[in-house]
Amino acid sequence: MSIWSHAWLKAAAIAVVTILISSWARAAAPVQVTPVQYVIDKGRPIVSMTIKSSGDERQLFQVDLREWHVVDGTATLTPVQSGMIVTPPVFEIKGGETQIVRLGLTGPVDTSAQEKTWRVILRDISPKPEAGGSTMFVRMNISMPVFLPADNPQPINVATTATWQDDRSIKISCENNSNRHGHIVDATLLDANGDAIVSRNLSHYVLPQERNETLLTIPTEDDEQTQALRQATHISLTVRNHVSKEVTDLVVPLGHK
Repeated sequence: MSIWSHAWLKAAAIAVVTILISSWARAAAPVQVTPVQYVIDKGRPIVSMTIKSSGDERQLFQVDLREWHVVDGTATLTPVQSGMIVTPPVFEIKGGETQIVRLGLTGPVDTSAQEKTWRVILRDISPKPEAGGSTMFVRMNISMPVFLPADNPQPINVATTATWQDDRSIKISCENNSNRHGHIVDATLLDANGDAIVSRNLSHYVLPQERNETLLTIPTEDDEQTQALRQATHISLTVRNHVSKEVTDLVVPLGHK
């Protein structure tokens, strides 16, 4: 049995406990949203979001559109001033019904230098139901990326460094030198022979001409697993662009503080 098997067994146990705990909470009716990311093109200036409810109660939703950029390494969402609209911004839906929400350009958007990025946020704003005892009410809040491609897109070019912070945590610092986004979706630790030690899924965006960082923490169960991590000399990162579907694999040396 792999030294990582016990970690997966523990993760499965935690997942079961989480499901049991969530059954004590009163959540809003199940809602399916598709797709979960959007690409608008000047030749196809309108895209659609489909929301389907499978619950019994009526729900009230708000759809909010925000400009998405990074300031001093921190993701920032600001109100849209012009160029983009979402409709309807508020709607009611009941079980079995489907609602279509449209996002579209309303005027010129400058993408001569780089792609434009937004976030569309779907919020459940239904009135809170009466609840007795220790019941907890859980509202849905989903944030999804929206991209408008650059006029002359460049290849993915994300300069990356990776540094151990402790025995289980790695700081990944990224600088995007391209005019379109990169999305880090996977990370694999490699030993000196290039063999994989452990892999983890990520979801970390690096927007055009911006820099930021993220912390990758890998849980370990015992000293044997911790020792295995210490054999890592490099980290392999898979970077995607959701407009062009381009995929790039970066292999980065692991440094130390």
